[in-house]
Order: sequence, then C-alpha cells, then structure tokens
Amino acid sequence: MLTPRHCVGVGHSAQGLKVSILCARASFAVPVARNLIVAILLLMPFGLTQDLEEQIQYHYARAQKAMLETHFEDAEKDYSVILVLNPALAEAHANLGIVYYLEFKYPMAAEALEKALKLRPDLSRARLYLGLSQSSLGKYSESIRSLEKALAGDIDVPYRKLARTNLARDYLSLDQDEKAVTILKSLIDEYPQDTDILFTLGKAYLRLSAASAEQLALAGDTARVHQMLAENFVNQGKFKEAIDEYGAALALDRDLPGVHYPLALMLLREGKSEDGERNLEAAVLDEPQNERARRLLAQSRVGSLAKSAIEEALSSPASGTKPTALGFIDPLPAAPISRAQDAGRSPVETAQLLYRQGQFDDAVSKFKELVLQNPQDVDALYWLVKAYQALSVRAFDQIGQTAPDSARAHQLLAEGFDKQERFDQAEAEYQRSLEKDTRLPGIHYAIGLDRMKMGQWEEARNEFNTELRLDPFNAGANFRLGQIAYRSTKYDEARGYFSRAIEIFPAFGEARAQLGQVLIKERRYKEAIPHLVAATRLIPDDHTVHFQLYHAYRALGEKDRAQKELETFQRMENQKKEATLRKAAQSMELLQKIRKVKDEPVDPGSTPTPSPPP
Repeated sequence: MLTPRHCVGVGHSAQGLKVSILCARASFAVPVARNLIVAILLLMPFGLTQDLEEQIQYHYARAQKAMLETHFEDAEKDYSVILVLNPALAEAHANLGIVYYLEFKYPMAAEALEKALKLRPDLSRARLYLGLSQSSLGKYSESIRSLEKALAGDIDVPYRKLARTNLARDYLSLDQDEKAVTILKSLIDEYPQDTDILFTLGKAYLRLSAASAEQLALAGDTARVHQMLAENFVNQGKFKEAIDEYGAALALDRDLPGVHYPLALMLLREGKSEDGERNLEAAVLDEPQNERARRLLAQSRVGSLAKSAIEEALSSPASGTKPTALGFIDPLPAAPISRAQDAGRSPVETAQLLYRQGQFDDAVSKFKELVLQNPQDVDALYWLVKAYQALSVRAFDQIGQTAPDSARAHQLLAEGFDKQERFDQAEAEYQRSLEKDTRLPGIHYAIGLDRMKMGQWEEARNEFNTELRLDPFNAGANFRLGQIAYRSTKYDEARGYFSRAIEIFPAFGEARAQLGQVLIKERRYKEAIPHLVAATRLIPDDHTVHFQLYHAYRALGEKDRAQKELETFQRMENQKKEATLRKAAQSMELLQKIRKVKDEPVDPGSTPTPSPPP
C-alpha cells in the first residue's frame, strides 16, 4: 500500500500509476482550506467570566486576523493561549487543529481535533479535518470513517466537496478503485470543470487499465500481450521497439486485427518501404474504411510518399476519428448500433461495438462480465484495458477542453514528454504548471526525477528539497535525497533521509532496504537486520536484500542464517537468469516466425474484425 507521499516514480505499471495519482492528494485539500479560512473559524463559546471572556475574545480576534493573512504561526500561538485560559473549549481545539493541518503538522492536527471531538462530537468540520489529517498520515481506513461521519453531519457544500474528493483518494490508497471512481464520477457531474477532480479520475482509470493489463500479461505469451506492449511503445515514441512487438504479435496470430496499419506506418518511417507496403495492403483489408491507409499505399507504390506524411499519420488519427490526450490515438471509426444485428453478435463483438460507439462505461461493464466468466479470455482483457484507457483519455481531454492553460493541463503535457524521455520539454511544461499553481504537489519531485535520470544530481537534490518545503511528509522526496547522499558516501545524511521516509511510510520497502544497506556500511549490523527482514516481505522480488542479510548475519557470526540467506539469493538470481534465457529463446523463436510471416503473401480473402491500436 502506498501513501500520498510515497512518490517513488515506478514505471507505467499499476503500482506506478498508483504512485502518480496519490502524489496529488493535497492539491485540492490545502488550497480549498486556505480559501475558506473565514468559514473555518468555529463559533466562540460564551458563559465565561467577563475578564476571562474578554481575554479569550481578544486572542480569538488576533487568531482570526492571522488566519486571514495566512500567518499560521501567529494563529497557532493565540489558540494555544486560549487553551491555557480554558482547556475545555472544543472550538479552540478544533481551530488549533485546523491551523496545524494548514502547517502540515498532521500528527499535532489529529491530536487537537480528536480532543475537540471528545468535547463536542457534533463539530462536523472538525471531524472533516481530522479525516484529512488521518489521510495525510496514511491512516486511510480511519480517515474514511471520519470523512463519512462528517458527510453525515451538517457541513456546507464546499466542505462536502472537499470531504468527497479526499474520500475517493482514500479508497484509491486502499486499492478500492471502483469505489473511488464512483465518487469521482458523481463529483464530475457536479463540477465538470474542476481540473483536479478530472486529473484524479483520469489517473484512477489508468490504474484500472494497468491492473487489467497485468492480468492480461498473466494469461501467458499471447498475441494480445505483444500488441499491448507495442501500443505502449508507440505512446512513448519508441517505434523500433513497437515494430518488434507488433511483429511478435503477428508471429503468434497473423490475422490479429488492428496491427497492420500502425506497423506499416512505423516500417515506412524506418525506410522499410516493401514491408510497409505489405502491411498497408493488409491494413486496407482489415479496415476498408481507413481511407488514409489507401492513400498512403498508393503514394508509396509510386514513390511519392513524403516522410512528413508518415510523421503526420503517426501523430494524428485516421479520418473520421478524433485526437486524444497523451498521444493516445484510436483510429477505429465510430459505428452506428443496429439492434437488428444484435442476435448474431458474440458477447465480445457486442461489447466492442459499445466501445466503437463511445459508450465506454457500458463497454467496461460488458468486458468485466466476460473476464469474470473467463479470467483467461485475452480478447476481453485486451478490450477492457482499451476501454479503461479511453475513459482516462476522456477525463484528460476534458481538462484540455475546459482549461487548456491550467496547471493540470501543463502537468499532463509534461508527463507525456517524460514518457518519451524528452526531459527538457517536460521540465518546461512542469515549470508552466508551477506558474499556474506554485503549491501543486509532486511537480518539483517529478522535475527532480528527470534531473536524476540526466545525471544532474545537485539540481535533483534542490528540487527534492523544494518539494519537502512544500510538503514535509513526502516520503518519496526523502527517499531520493537519501539515494543522492548515499551516492556521495554521505552515509550519516543518507541514513537520516531513509529513516524519515520510513517514519512517514513504514511499509516503504525500498527505503528499508536502502537503510539496511547504509547501516551495514556503518557496521551497525544488528540495526540493519530488522529493516532488511521487513524489506524481504515488502519487496519479495528483490533478491539483493537477501545478499545484504547474508553480509549482516556473517558479520555477526550467525553462520547458519548467513548461509540460508546466501542460498536464497543464489536461487533467486539463478531463477532470474533462467527467465532471461527463456525470454531470449522465445524471442529467437518469434523472430523466425516474424520472418516467415514477412515472406508469406497477404491472403486477399482474409478480412478480420478491426481492433484499435493506441
């Protein structure tokens, strides 16, 4: 389970997508809280002695003024004085808790708000901010209970929006994605132009898509798996890798629809005209409605196909379709639904038609039913991946349509450049995002990751430190600073950062492994062992943790344990080597099949049902 501050930046897997969405948690809560400070202040109590009441009123007035001017430290002092004067004032505890929350002092905020609610359980806004504080501390189940109680109470519309948004993010943190999506969809119905909610919804759909993709991968080495991998490479601008994966897909299923057209474009781009034309011919048979394929084929045959036309075809959709966000292109034209033909369609074809009609929610429901009936149905799984992707793209498109110059719009552009490893352009867009919202969480962290990839360690360190000034509870930024310090052999500094990351997020397996490694460098073997043992549970596929445990146990003279860990390390390493060799052998076999497919003529009678590439 990952916390909102566990921004470790892992690939494009479901876990990686989870990271990216959870890093955005504070983007709605804190700005709204700051804009509603006047409404946050709770009613003052009465019935005190006149002198004491006057003192309390004086400090309430000072605190309110400080809050309006965002001088939170001053407000904190005045509320603390009030509680010295009268510790039984629930409202003062609540207001102090809210101030702590705005200062990112989440443990203190939760403590103050809990005291307030013990004195007055009916303070719904105090319960709301208790939920927000619990969520920021990674206590998602507790946060859900607090937020649901707050929503059951009497809170105003802006606070209800705040509670529901963070409730959805709590569900995402607990991997209850469907519950989160249900809440986010209802919020979008009420706030269709809220870019933060749209961004979170889009990321949630991407997580569901990635989870379905992982399930598809578990079904084995199928043509659909290679098609999916090829589409991912296309979106990253890695066309040579995409060509290999599309070729592998056709080697396993030469009639696989939706492959020949994008493969043809990339082959033509690489100057492989003969192979490109052969695939264009197959694409025209696959998709008779694809007029662009016909035109490109005709131009290629007479030698008049310009490279600019190929680049345009790769970056824009086919005729009759619409471009979408993040480089996702779906060249499958919409099709009218004819109820008269329903009886003759298979369940997959019926669901596919819903997809083509743009009814992606209904398509998801149908494909999910098929997957539940048969978890090994690779066609249904592939289409489920595509349908979730389409829903994600639709959410991101709404950001571009309603607020094209918003912070979230620029963030999406930056993430697209990141996928293509165009780091300079990504940073430019991240900077534009910060110009729109200087406190948008995760942006400096993302820039820092790009700097690390480019080997710019000092610049990366500055970005992570900036992120921590905005959000002291960012476990990922602490982790990365620890890595940079470790790289410079500053072990004491690295140990501090890794320890802080674990303090924020105890289930951070990578941080525990790295902390154990630092402690071994410092010859603190007994201290290293508990962290390394925890890492074996949290990141069980990392065999290097067992090697570190071997070193620790051997240094302590525990030979049996050391030998056991060494054997575990060697066994896991051998398994990885064997898996690599198997994959290489499979690749060679597929390469032979690909060559065979290339040498065989296209069957003019073959007209498979079309399927969309990205």
